[in-house]
Amino acid sequence: PVVTELLQKIYSDKTIQFELDIPNQNLAGLDRDDMLELTGNLLDNATKWTTDLVKCSIKDEADTTTITIEDNGPGCSNDELKQLLSRGHRIDESVSGHGIGLSIVKEIAESYNAELKLSHSELGGLTVQIIFSRL
Repeated sequence: PVVTELLQKIYSDKTIQFELDIPNQNLAGLDRDDMLELTGNLLDNATKWTTDLVKCSIKDEADTTTITIEDNGPGCSNDELKQLLSRGHRIDESVSGHGIGLSIVKEIAESYNAELKLSHSELGGLTVQIIFSRL
């Protein structure tokens, strides 16, 4: 996909493997531009922090759509996980960025009444899940 090719260029100092498990069709009831903004921000963050692996999956089921993005970067503490969704809050000031990516994701998720979950990834870094319900 174009987004991952662009991220490879932006973060050309790293060799990053992207594992994508995404459907080819549009997701039911979700605006394409909103989803590009949401996944673009999440993939950018994951690529920024990863050592060399970013996974993205989208599961479109009968009553939910779940987007999951995770990386094998350094991760963060439980306290830092709670702080990550504050607008402009950054865990590590030594990495470039403005600290608004996750808050944009949060706003989009809230506009769909979706659940946003941050957790520790089995890969070692961060896992972000957005669960959209169609109830």
